[in-house]
Amino acid sequence: MTPIEVDIGLRDGTHHTSRLDVVYGNPAKPLSRDDHLGKFRGNCAAAARPVPRNVADRLIERIDRLEEVADVIELVDLVAA
Repeated sequence: MTPIEVDIGLRDGTHHTSRLDVVYGNPAKPLSRDDHLGKFRGNCAAAARPVPRNVADRLIERIDRLEEVADVIELVDLVAA
């Protein structure tokens, strides 16, 4: 997925190029927690069967306390509902 390079050619014939060797979200440049959760919520909303916001929030709460979850079926039930 990296590096990413973009080259823009202008009408006057000049070109401007930009290159990213490490993108945001790469282990070398990890997402912040807020951005990570925003991406998760966005993916939930864009799914073929969208996951409602309140369900996504409950998933986040449970995953944040994963060691306290007695049975992972709790997570599956939230997604499958």
